[in-house]
Amino acid sequence: MEILLLNDIVIIFGLSIAILFICHQLRVPAIVGFLLTGILAGPYGLGLIKAVHEVEILAEVGVVLLLFTIGIEFSLQRLLQIKKSVLMGGSIQVLLTLFVTFVIARWLGQPVGESIFIGFLIALSSTAIVLKLMQERAEVDSPHGRTTLGILIFQDIIIVPMILVTPLLAGATGDSGEAVLVLIAKVMGIIGLVIVSVKWIVPQILYQIARTRSQELFLLSVIVICLATALITSSAGLSLPLGAFLAGLIISESEYSHHALGNILPFRDVFTSFFFVSIGMLLDIGFLFRQPGTIALIVLGVLVLKPIIAGFATVLLGLPLRTSILVGLALGQVGEFSFILSKTGVEYGLLDLNIYQMFLAFSVLSMALTPFIITLAPRLADIIPRLPLPERLVSGFYKVKTIMENSKRLQQFLREYEHYERQILKPTHDEIKNYLKQLEEPAHWNRYTVGSAAANPAPIRMTFTRIKRPETIVDKILRKPDDFPDGLSANSFKMMHDTIGVRIIVYFLSQLPLLDRDLRKSESLEISEEKPPAAYLSEDLLRRLGLTHIARNQKESGYSSIHYTVRLMKSSVPKPSRPFFEIQARTLAQELWSELEHILAYKPETRTHFSARRRFEILSRELSAVDEHFDLLYEELIGNQETVIYVYTDALSFGNLPAVLGQMGVKCTLRDLHDILRILSSRGINTVGDLLEIAIPRRLETIRNTYLSSTGHAPSSLELLATLGMMKDATTVSTEIKLINTQISYNRS
Repeated sequence: MEILLLNDIVIIFGLSIAILFICHQLRVPAIVGFLLTGILAGPYGLGLIKAVHEVEILAEVGVVLLLFTIGIEFSLQRLLQIKKSVLMGGSIQVLLTLFVTFVIARWLGQPVGESIFIGFLIALSSTAIVLKLMQERAEVDSPHGRTTLGILIFQDIIIVPMILVTPLLAGATGDSGEAVLVLIAKVMGIIGLVIVSVKWIVPQILYQIARTRSQELFLLSVIVICLATALITSSAGLSLPLGAFLAGLIISESEYSHHALGNILPFRDVFTSFFFVSIGMLLDIGFLFRQPGTIALIVLGVLVLKPIIAGFATVLLGLPLRTSILVGLALGQVGEFSFILSKTGVEYGLLDLNIYQMFLAFSVLSMALTPFIITLAPRLADIIPRLPLPERLVSGFYKVKTIMENSKRLQQFLREYEHYERQILKPTHDEIKNYLKQLEEPAHWNRYTVGSAAANPAPIRMTFTRIKRPETIVDKILRKPDDFPDGLSANSFKMMHDTIGVRIIVYFLSQLPLLDRDLRKSESLEISEEKPPAAYLSEDLLRRLGLTHIARNQKESGYSSIHYTVRLMKSSVPKPSRPFFEIQARTLAQELWSELEHILAYKPETRTHFSARRRFEILSRELSAVDEHFDLLYEELIGNQETVIYVYTDALSFGNLPAVLGQMGVKCTLRDLHDILRILSSRGINTVGDLLEIAIPRRLETIRNTYLSSTGHAPSSLELLATLGMMKDATTVSTEIKLINTQISYNRS
């Protein structure tokens, strides 16, 4: 049994592969390749496609899935932010385009009804093509992307009243007023359904489904939500794609939006290709070749007039000229909903077949040129504002005064912060660095190993300090107006607890309690009572580390750390002006993760692509597992060191070396153990007996005194043992001193 649709799908995909490959080599956008596929395979080309109606249905599904994914990525909150673009920008663009087209059509001799209807057709732009291109260029959330989306949403809504008015333009009569009232009631009902779904229904459904951990069930549920919402809006007289967009908005407000997006993307790309192919199938090549001049002139007129009108509408919204140019050029083509409307016009006699074919020809060509126009738009948008134009036009019609006022306030704020940084922050910063140098000294931690055979923990791997840059201060104040009600004023940065930031990196998780104890008992620091320490760790880990006295918090960043808000007890800055600063304590593994996040600009709660977000989560868990694994090894090592029993014939190891050195009166740090063992082994000192035989108290004293007289400081444990190893075969004191001086010279070099 021959299945026509399956044959057509194979033909479409096979031909698309060849054409897209050629387009890729020529750097032609993929959308143009799909349009060419439709032109070649369609009824006016080679006639390869038989199931034309079925292909159009698949194309409709593609548009539905495209708008659905855009809704997921956009969110309901951001839709509310662009309501001005939807209502004001969309209405101005549609009405002005309708008026200009009506005037031109009347001038060309068309009747009033037909002229208005042609205005309807030209006023609409292609939601599918424009948003597909913007999604590929990651511009949906840009200022021109949001404005373009707002106008397109208005066009998708206004298509319904246009269809209702079409019979009246043709002279038909009916209950159109009643139909409009019913439509308004249905729209209000849909808006209510969306609000209820966002707040209560969909989050609960997806939560219960996600608990099953069934990928198939989750995928089917997402598809049903998409198609059901689209069906409801279609039943109410609105378009299917608009319903899919609303479904995407509903899911975007749930915590499963990234998962849903990752599942839908492959289906979207496949079905969207059918849409672009179906558009290409509409073009009658024979008609195009019979009237190339007329069609080219109309295409040029549309691609000039529509961008000017859409750009003017954007200017009236108060947006800068560059944004207006980008919006105008993005909306220059004729849209896919115009094809649906044109069929209605043919049915009611508003378009004869000749004008209908003319409309199809220049519409498809305008769509085919859109990818090139959008690609070139940024260059044009950069050139035009450089012309001698009014500042009000270039900067934004309604915003010049506001911008100038904000600029003056910002300049004043930056001057105040620069003075504060010079007088308060920099002196405090220098004093903090001196305090941190003490923490980095191994001797500071000797107090925690008194009476213990374990090595000095010396937990600090490294420390970092920084003063917040002015632009970072401004960004934080503007992002968190509730926390900084005074806005850009000196009060805001004076009440900010992290104008100075400190990071203390320890080796192992079990060293965090030691650092916590030291910070709390420090005579140099005062911990803020208003902002007590906060731990961004799991409850189990806090319990195991004995840090349950620290409040557990959650934050966007994926790495684990403990945050302390403190200030110096003694400082050159008077106490009333002395700033609090933030200390972040974390392990080396978590520091690595934080650096990765900052480099890649990743935050778990932002709208990162699902597959990338999933990989980040896996990486974070693996690093945390590594962190805990090495911590267990560290705890086991410390336990072995504290309970070790050794004899002369035992090989020197991480477990017994601290105790052996303790017997010699030498303190070592954990981080020095590896280097000490390596140096002793290179000198042929491999057992406990080998070391104790050469570690004569007189010899150790000679090393210390020689270092003091030559360098002005006592030798570190590493220097002492490296020198001691050289003296294994020395038989006289003079030889020993000569060897000590040789080692000192080597250290200096």
